[in-house]
Amino acid sequence: MRRLLSFVGGSKLNLSPEEITPEFIFDEGYASWKETYPGELEEIKAEKERIISLLEEDPLLYFQEIRTWAQRRVERLKAQGWRKARL
Repeated sequence: MRRLLSFVGGSKLNLSPEEITPEFIFDEGYASWKETYPGELEEIKAEKERIISLLEEDPLLYFQEIRTWAQRRVERLKAQGWRKARL
């Protein structure tokens, strides 16, 4: 993919091959993944299922838990350097 983008970048976008970096490819939307990092959906599945189970029992607790969990998760991912968490 990088070769293709280097070709297209050079001919259509007036970019040098050195400017076609992984960051450029993802930040400009030429490639993406649905997760913040590869494997995230599978890794957090059990945590999310536990929190979602609270919805029927106690909706207020569910909203508090999901908000707290999401905020902590994003802060942890930012601290680990995951660029997508900082966007």
